Amino acid sequence: MLSILGYFLSFSIFLSSTIQATSNDLEVQAIVKIATEEGTGFHLAIVKIQGTPTCNFTVTKPDMTEIHQGVIEVTQQWNSYDLPDSIFTNITEDFVATHNIECKDGISSLSFKLKTYVYAKESLSFNSDFPINLKVENKISNMEQSQKDINIISENKEVVCNFSLTHPSKATIDKNRKVFTPFDDLPIVVTRIGSSKSAVIRASCLEIEHSLPLIIDIPVYFTPNADPWASAIGDPHFKQYILDISSSKIIPICYDVTGSPNDYLHIAGFSEGEIKIYGQLKDDYYFHELIIKSCVDSITITTHDIFFQNGSTLEWKDKLTNSVFKSKIFEFQIVENEILISFLKYSLVAIHVEKSVHSLSEKHLNINLKVSPNDYERMNGLIGDIGKKEYTFYPEVQPDQGSSSKLGSILIGKNLVTGTKSDRDEVGCWLMNVNDILKPFKIFNYLQKSIN
Repeated sequence: MLSILGYFLSFSIFLSSTIQATSNDLEVQAIVKIATEEGTGFHLAIVKIQGTPTCNFTVTKPDMTEIHQGVIEVTQQWNSYDLPDSIFTNITEDFVATHNIECKDGISSLSFKLKTYVYAKESLSFNSDFPINLKVENKISNMEQSQKDINIISENKEVVCNFSLTHPSKATIDKNRKVFTPFDDLPIVVTRIGSSKSAVIRASCLEIEHSLPLIIDIPVYFTPNADPWASAIGDPHFKQYILDISSSKIIPICYDVTGSPNDYLHIAGFSEGEIKIYGQLKDDYYFHELIIKSCVDSITITTHDIFFQNGSTLEWKDKLTNSVFKSKIFEFQIVENEILISFLKYSLVAIHVEKSVHSLSEKHLNINLKVSPNDYERMNGLIGDIGKKEYTFYPEVQPDQGSSSKLGSILIGKNLVTGTKSDRDEVGCWLMNVNDILKPFKIFNYLQKSIN
């Protein structure tokens, strides 16, 4: 079985986030919206807690294009900076803006990142202001803590929210549902499990008046310098099963893949029918389009539509229930947010595509190809080439210092590489650097600017 995570488009969320960061004798509190719409500016606020730092920040797009920079002198209790409306104009599609903040006070410094969803007006289904305004109070400390308090406040509409953890193995929460009335709040106690460094609470909310569903992810920090967003990503970007020739066992391996915005990744191919499967990256990591091409047919799937070679388009609505469509060589069975693609002329593996939500509350495509080591010989592309290599796993493993992960040595062909036993899902996998696996090639050999 192979699991591949894809890219996303945005939900509409209006969320204020309060985050406190600490570094020795320096402590500040940053407040920034995590959603805004085209043409609407907002302010970044730094609250003085300890020290009088100077905080420099930049605002960047997913492709690292800098759209603004500023400085906040933290001399008062409350210090704010108004971001101009002009940086959020003429937007043609939704994107995530990252606020990169670094505060310094003498020899003490701290840095952290906050994210804001910026929505193009044309992507919104309403003409009024955002119907939900939630504020999340969240603290980061330079002291390791096994329990954290998160407070969620509703500032206007009636909202019902269900709460869960993206990875239940990392922590527990003492609340899982709340019907908010205006200016209501909900304190949640988050308790870590084992040596978890961070966790992510997923709030699935529905604004009652407009029946508008929203999904919000809330970071929880147990350990200084933890990266909850990496934890939120969860499962490895790619996962596939290979044969360990030393034990004749089927072993799951996993690896992460990054490229440049709009790159096409040659995920897999089959010699039969000259089938090629590509995923297009909207930023450097996630797919927002899946393209399947053959010598006689092709389809493109996004989070909104399915485009056929004959020029016709099918809107992918979540309410489509058990609908079946056919093209020249493909058959599509659509059940709400999932599509099962079968091949009519070739005895190839089925492709399962799921419209899902990334940890940062963005729509993306999850792609699953149910392949086994027996399939790799007739395959190419990234998955086929990795699957055809020879793997020997050595039994000697040792605990990674400071964590429960294990290290191991894997011989891939004639190259000895190091892998980490990852528990990022229920099955687990051996996490390796994709370029170590591909030697002498590298991942850029599978990335293209065009597939025409």
